[in-house]
Amino acid sequence: RTLLANAVTGVSKAVTQRSSIPVLEGILLKADGFQLTLTGYDLEMGITTSIEANVLSPGETVLSARLLGDMVRHLSSDEVEITVSETNNATIKGGITEYNNIVCMNPGDFPELPKPGADQTLNLDTATLREMVETTLYAVSIDDKKPAHTGELFVIEPEQLTVVALDGLRLAIIKKPVKAAKEINIIIPAKTIGEVIKLFTNDDEVIHIAANRRFVVFSSQTYTVISRLIEGDFLDYKRVLPEGWRTRV
Repeated sequence: RTLLANAVTGVSKAVTQRSSIPVLEGILLKADGFQLTLTGYDLEMGITTSIEANVLSPGETVLSARLLGDMVRHLSSDEVEITVSETNNATIKGGITEYNNIVCMNPGDFPELPKPGADQTLNLDTATLREMVETTLYAVSIDDKKPAHTGELFVIEPEQLTVVALDGLRLAIIKKPVKAAKEINIIIPAKTIGEVIKLFTNDDEVIHIAANRRFVVFSSQTYTVISRLIEGDFLDYKRVLPEGWRTRV
């Protein structure tokens, strides 16, 4: 139950709260072999994770993220049993608690995650990524008039990673030495990078980052996050930095 509850909470970060497409308010559950894979996707960001499960019969369904999370948290045992009938109704049972006739959504209507075709770019430990994001994210713009500034610029070079955020009043920059496989500049939406540092909580965990001009993928042993990038030109921040100063604090 704890494993499932944590997984539902994690992938729910990519679930649309209210949508004209009902299936986007759900989590795709795929049971196969000895694992259950959960996916949330709001057409901009997708999150997947897999947990161990005793699969008696393989299959897939989509359940409301809000309902599933509430039900799993209120079950009275350590194990959860999920059954889906031929009429596409689910039963969720745990100990003396049982929820019946939960209407499932058609998994065939759930949008397929994009295949980004992104090449492996660099590996970062969780603590380093969290430090770089937390020390810059406050300066991201919330003004949609300049979409490029509503995300963080990742300047990936063979020996260095630079993260930049700005909103017209503030400018935050942090640099760290890295070993990158390729050189690329990408703008990651603030929502995506904010959720990534919440999902990857184990400081000893290595995060694999793959990127191209349209997508970025963060993956580890626990979660995979895929996100569209922000297109447009980020301000040439080096030009606005004064070369000299009278006072430095």
